[in-house]
Amino acid sequence: MLDEYRNRASFSLERMRTIFDDESSQIYRTKLWSILHSQTIFHQPKYPLSIDEYKQLTYRRCKELIRLNLLTEDELYENPRRKIILEQCLTMYDSSCHAKYSLHTTVFRETIRKLGTQRHTYLIDLDQNEKIFGCFALTELSHGSNTKEMRTTAIYDLATQEFILNTPDIEAMKFWIGNLGYHATHAIVYAQLYTNNICHGLHLFVVPVRDPLTYKTFDGIEVGDIGAKCGWNGLDNGFLILRNYRIPRENLLNKHGDVLPDGTYQTLFKSVNKRFGASLGALSSGRVGICSLAIGLLIKCITIAVRYSCVRKQFGPLPGIELPVIEYQTQNWRLVPIVASLYVYRQLAYSVFDNLTEFYALTMSNDENDRDLLADMGREIHALSCTSKAICTWNTQKACQECREACGGHGYLYASGFGIIRDDNDPSCTFEGDNNVLLQQGSNYILTIYEEFYQKHEPSSTFPFHSVDFIKDMKSILEKNQCSITSECHLKDLLDAFDWLLCYMIDKCIRKLERLSLTKSLSLFDIKNTTQVYHLRTLSILYIQRTAIQRFVQLLQQNDSIDDKCKAVLEKLLIVHILKLFEEYSAILFEGNYIRNSNINQWMQTRLLYLCDELRNEIVLLVDVFAPPDHILNSVLGNSNGQVYKAINQMIHDNKHTFDTPFWIKTDLVEKSKL
Repeated sequence: MLDEYRNRASFSLERMRTIFDDESSQIYRTKLWSILHSQTIFHQPKYPLSIDEYKQLTYRRCKELIRLNLLTEDELYENPRRKIILEQCLTMYDSSCHAKYSLHTTVFRETIRKLGTQRHTYLIDLDQNEKIFGCFALTELSHGSNTKEMRTTAIYDLATQEFILNTPDIEAMKFWIGNLGYHATHAIVYAQLYTNNICHGLHLFVVPVRDPLTYKTFDGIEVGDIGAKCGWNGLDNGFLILRNYRIPRENLLNKHGDVLPDGTYQTLFKSVNKRFGASLGALSSGRVGICSLAIGLLIKCITIAVRYSCVRKQFGPLPGIELPVIEYQTQNWRLVPIVASLYVYRQLAYSVFDNLTEFYALTMSNDENDRDLLADMGREIHALSCTSKAICTWNTQKACQECREACGGHGYLYASGFGIIRDDNDPSCTFEGDNNVLLQQGSNYILTIYEEFYQKHEPSSTFPFHSVDFIKDMKSILEKNQCSITSECHLKDLLDAFDWLLCYMIDKCIRKLERLSLTKSLSLFDIKNTTQVYHLRTLSILYIQRTAIQRFVQLLQQNDSIDDKCKAVLEKLLIVHILKLFEEYSAILFEGNYIRNSNINQWMQTRLLYLCDELRNEIVLLVDVFAPPDHILNSVLGNSNGQVYKAINQMIHDNKHTFDTPFWIKTDLVEKSKL
């Protein structure tokens, strides 16, 4: 059945792949799949492991991945996107393994590269010779998203030219730190830097925690594993308590701020906010990586659900005639929009990664004239990464549940893979910042830009990544308060409607903030808090959804190599995506009097159903474009050959315990025989 649906598709699989990945990227991805298939250590267990077994296996796998050196500096320089391809492939393979590997090779190593200076190159040398293993210690037991209020301290001792690190109390212990539980020898620790009793804010310090030869912790360090979690149990998450622990002055990562031997604090940035803005950009790599993680898991769950829906037959127009469930309106209405979201949000995740790459390239500059641009980049990439992370992880979480249910009872099998996918994505909605809290970063950024343009009339920021360019035209967009959507639901009319929707939401937020500001009893904190739900939160979501849509439009308009058949399908997917979003926002469109014709809502629903029905013939090939090989998909329901029932039967008979009489029944039988 799957091949039948593949033959129905109107476009070429190879041409569609080329739109999203160049030849070198495709070759690199195939190489990774081959490595993970060829080596026994990477073969997936067929049944759940104990937590201890899983951590041990993840440890061994991580060591092997590091030994294999899957991405050399030359390969990365030649094609930076190989970085996100590697992370996505490892996530699709095993999230615990990916986390352990990337926390060391990406977060720990790259933070030293980007925020350290020449004096820290010895750490990179130790790392490359596998002498140390790292982690990233930001979160504390009582503080997560509110990074500025982290309470770990680093006080400079002028007499010894050392920093004295302390955990003031148990609430300030570092917590949830990946790799720290058993494995890490060094941690990048965020702490409040003090010189001469003056706090200069959060800075990063390289802190040795264990002797790399004996794995004994150093005096003044208390470190250990935090125990079992809801998922990701192959990763050793740990805690860290510091008690008058001394490190050399040189262990401060001093790219953006330094302490001289005499205790003088020095920075090239003109303000604390500018320095913090640059640091925020550096923090964004983790969130951008999580976007890729979520997209990888989305690829898996929608591939499984689509393939199974094209194979599974139930009911039909006549007795004895059953149809694949994808043929039913409800099923393709459930799954086609998920496929559309995959294409749109995958492009978003990759484009934000490209923005981050550009930001990191600028951090290498020593030109003081680049400082303001670096800060502007940092602020915008912070807003983009925070909101992208939220929308990508939430979309995948929602899709996992929908796909599991779309596969009926068999979707609840462990061997379907849905349970693992769902548990692997779940923590992504929380770590590196709770999604709802991160959305506040997006609205704060937008309001700041709005204030510069329309209240201060002194725009001091640039928008290097163009995500808020629309603010310049906001007034004229709102003046065109007339919906032009017809029954055909043309793409341009939908894009105009989304622009208006975002600008209206900014205006709505500003009006509420101004109204509340007249209430003298309310502080600025109270005003912001009272304006989150239905206002600022929605604003942030609309901001990143529009960014995703615009970047997909740019892909279609600026890529001359896209053939007409592929472009036609991609435009349909984009229209499906926008129409599905408008289901959530129709009330706002009516509230703002943008939609005055009551037929428009019906037109959009009719068009959405028509496109979902039409795209069911494209859907198998659309998931094939990004689908991993079967040994990575690791699902009895999603094999590329469509042999679902054979796979389930083999799974049952391969289990050595399938026909056993378990010991607890034997014991009970023995007890009964004594009666």
